[in-house]
Amino acid sequence: MAGFAEVLGGVPLVLAHLVGLVVLAVLGWRALRGWGLAPALAAVVAASLVGVGAAQLLYGGELFELGIGHESVSS
Repeated sequence: MAGFAEVLGGVPLVLAHLVGLVVLAVLGWRALRGWGLAPALAAVVAASLVGVGAAQLLYGGELFELGIGHESVSS
């Protein structure tokens, strides 16, 4: 993603991951101290992997090949 698409897609995605990680880390720290950070990180990683998997299914396995000048296999 370059330019406009990156600003509207990539930046909010990174911010959502950071906000989720911070919120879960704070809650984990308050509940379990140092041990609470691992489940917070694991939850963000797991949610991200589920999102990537769903996007791969929706885009026919071409999620990482999309972009300017990309010719779709289906066309």
